[in-house]
Amino acid sequence: MFESLNPRSAEIINQSSALYNLKWKGNIEFLLYGHGNNHSGWYYILKNNEQISPTYHYSEINDIFLKKLQKIIDDIESGKYNNKKNSQ
Repeated sequence: MFESLNPRSAEIINQSSALYNLKWKGNIEFLLYGHGNNHSGWYYILKNNEQISPTYHYSEINDIFLKKLQKIIDDIESGKYNNKKNSQ
């Protein structure tokens, strides 16, 4: 489902129909969880195992959604989240 995404320098920790987990140096992770139907779910960003972004929900996987995910990956890669603190 996420084969079209480029993880850049991130290590793919898990990639399945229900989970997509990337991890960068600096202990930053991108997590996406899908519901059983694989067309809806949520995603967020972690740093040192603490959530540093809001929880985003999705209800459809299409080209627009995949481009949005790639932008988040590119933002993480560029260092946008390096100094972020816990969002809670």
